[in-house]
Amino acid sequence: ILNFSPCVATANDPRWGRTYESYSSDSKIVKELAVAYTKGLMSEGVIACPKHFFGDGMTAYGTGESTALDRGDAKLSEEQIKDQLSIYQALIDQGVQVIMLSHSSLNGTKMHENAKYISYLKNDMGFKGIVLTDWDSVMNCSGANYKENVILCVNAGVDMLMTETDHAAAMGYIVEGVKEGRISEE
Repeated sequence: ILNFSPCVATANDPRWGRTYESYSSDSKIVKELAVAYTKGLMSEGVIACPKHFFGDGMTAYGTGESTALDRGDAKLSEEQIKDQLSIYQALIDQGVQVIMLSHSSLNGTKMHENAKYISYLKNDMGFKGIVLTDWDSVMNCSGANYKENVILCVNAGVDMLMTETDHAAAMGYIVEGVKEGRISEE
């Protein structure tokens, strides 16, 4: 059984429509409660999926896609980034097997195509599990069309795309991307 939680957003603006999913605006509290919740899930054989990697509760007002904050841009300093990554590191240390990406952007780059931080997650933080898109978020990347967005996500390091209706097309685009040399076979 896979549970798409805990949500480890550090919500800093109560106007954000998903504040109810956040444990706190204090990252230390978020980390403590997320680790405890994850331990509880895993002790019962449930696969935890921390979300949303990362910065979704810290988006800047007016940068959102559907509202002023939702799916917006988190303009974070290096110190804030380090703090947010420490939450995920604590969860990786607990043995989480799946991490869901954020719909949001980090300093102007959509997290679903943010190769820098997806690579950091896998290579520097030691995450060996599955990096998962949020629901249909591949559609919201910067590519000109769905095929371009699928290629962007795969090349950024996404392991699994959650798509509502176009999963067959996504699979085809991955195969085409490999055949065209736009996605490496590695």
